[in-house]
Amino acid sequence: MVYTAESDPLCYPVGLPFNAEVLDRERVIEAMIESFAGSEPPLATLILDIFTEP
Repeated sequence: MVYTAESDPLCYPVGLPFNAEVLDRERVIEAMIESFAGSEPPLATLILDIFTEP
């Protein structure tokens, strides 16, 4: 399946943007690992970037 903003069941219906361009594999994995170790800012920043217009 090819991702499109219209296919997103959470963001599109409520009018939020979904910036899939920020979902770089290395960035996501690093942010998740850091959050497991107790450092949440990288994951919070990633999530904020996802919902910010590109």
